[in-house]
Amino acid sequence: MTDKGTVRVTILQGSGLVAKDRNLLGRKTSSDPYVECFSTYNKIGDPKTYGRLVGKTETKYKTLEPVYNHTFSDIDFAYCHSAVIQLRVYDEDKMSEPDAMGTVKIPISMANDSDTTKWYEIPKDSAKNASGKLQVRLYVKVHKLQQYVTTTGASKGNNKKSSSKAPPKRFIKVDGVNKLNPKYLSWKKKQSKK
Repeated sequence: MTDKGTVRVTILQGSGLVAKDRNLLGRKTSSDPYVECFSTYNKIGDPKTYGRLVGKTETKYKTLEPVYNHTFSDIDFAYCHSAVIQLRVYDEDKMSEPDAMGTVKIPISMANDSDTTKWYEIPKDSAKNASGKLQVRLYVKVHKLQQYVTTTGASKGNNKKSSSKAPPKRFIKVDGVNKLNPKYLSWKKKQSKK
């Protein structure tokens, strides 16, 4: 688990996608596919799932083998313990709502930096008659937690340590953001037992 990570998603291409559009004879022979990219995550200590639309590719007309080479850059995941990229494939329709063609869910590991290119199957139960796969490149950059705690009672130029009876600082800076200090919480818990 890490506190921050950045993901870059490149949707390279699709293959074997389901046909949603009919030809003049009434047979389904092609689609006009595009992909919407969503990021979803769970924050540490919060059961709620958060998500947002990152963006969408351009539509590729009359094909079941679209080539996109579309990149969504710098998708941030901050202070989360689970992150997922959802790629929702749709058939564009000018006269009605888009038809769902399937959804690929890709769990993101924030353990280490990584750069992978892989084919992801579109689950058959993710949309009516869903089929095919998407080739996706994921680049994950992990930002390791850096924290510092200033010593209570120490002033500039004074290297004396604070009194052992003084409580630790209540807040610490983590990547420029004030967070509750775990040492303070531990100290507070010990104080309440006295």
